[in-house]
Amino acid sequence: MVTASGDIVTASENENADLFWGIRGAGYNFGVVTSATYKVYDATNGGQVVNADFLYAAAANQSVWKALQTYDATLPAEFALTAFVLANGTDRDVSAALIAVNALYYGSKEQAAAYLDPFSTIGPILSNITTVPWNKELDAAFFGSTNGACVRRNNVNIYSLALQQTDVATWTSHFDSLAAFYKQYPTYQGRFLAERYPTQAVEAVPDSKTAYPHRRAKWQL
Repeated sequence: MVTASGDIVTASENENADLFWGIRGAGYNFGVVTSATYKVYDATNGGQVVNADFLYAAAANQSVWKALQTYDATLPAEFALTAFVLANGTDRDVSAALIAVNALYYGSKEQAAAYLDPFSTIGPILSNITTVPWNKELDAAFFGSTNGACVRRNNVNIYSLALQQTDVATWTSHFDSLAAFYKQYPTYQGRFLAERYPTQAVEAVPDSKTAYPHRRAKWQL
């Protein structure tokens, strides 16, 4: 990599170890990386992913957050969750906001069933469970809708927070406030997005090995 002073250096656990520790999670102001060597692993489950999508009406608000809360204590290493609140594009007077949940499981549908059951029993207004290759997952997620963050010339402002727990009362109150805002401002299309990924792998890496912060956070908002 090239440092701010113009020096060309190698950073590794054995050479410029402090620089290597910093660039592994502390930000991007340490220099320009010109090449990198990675340790790679075989794809889990042969690279096949169970993609499950659920869409809920506003009435399911609290039930959805309760289902997500059940994974606060532990989330299987093969399982990941994303939930977001979006404006109802059909009739905001009937239901100003909707809740979408995407669940990913690196395993078979049979293995995934137990983890998906809390979301199925709520009674989604729409659901779809398929198995796709890992490199097609973004195309399949959320019923195959376009990933707005990756659309050319589409301006997206993303502000992030990390949470250690799912407080159902707080999330329910926030949903109600956002639904009221959607109804008051019919042209507003902002969304509330929450991502929950397993942390077993990053937590297994000692703090002395990388500068990566917040590795024990449960939710990324």
